[in-house]
Amino acid sequence: MASFKWQYTKCVLDYIPNDVSIQIESYLTDATGLVFVNTGTLGIDTFTVQAYKNSLPASGYDSYLSIITNKFIGEKYNLTLGGYGVKDSSIITQISDTSKIVPGVYVYGTGIQADSTIVSVRDKNSIELNKPVTITGSVSLSLTTTGWVIDFSQIAHLTQVIDFANL
Repeated sequence: MASFKWQYTKCVLDYIPNDVSIQIESYLTDATGLVFVNTGTLGIDTFTVQAYKNSLPASGYDSYLSIITNKFIGEKYNLTLGGYGVKDSSIITQISDTSKIVPGVYVYGTGIQADSTIVSVRDKNSIELNKPVTITGSVSLSLTTTGWVIDFSQIAHLTQVIDFANL
């Protein structure tokens, strides 16, 4: 099970006619506290979530922001793609683009063993799984963040720093 901690880098408020735009830029750290780097792009994956004051609930801002941030993370990493596998090998090749693939994501599909995760993005067209595939040939991969545990306690801190009720 992958464990992460959500960290925010900034929150930008933009007062627009009849509303306030709220942009929160953030990133994930892994269980050891290291910044979660997308090895496909060799960059830090950041998440900018935008909300508007008129869409905020009357209370429970930390819970609301945690839910929409978690949804955004899922939308970014939950993918379906194809590749080529060789039976008893954990390497999947011939993937069209690995730039959005990150280690720790769960993988399922035909020829993929239960509880398989991505161990590494090897290059622009191949990944390594923690378990070997069970077939040779084309494989369809469904990637999911289901099962990720993300500590959103920094959102509670952010909602204390910014008084969302009085924007």
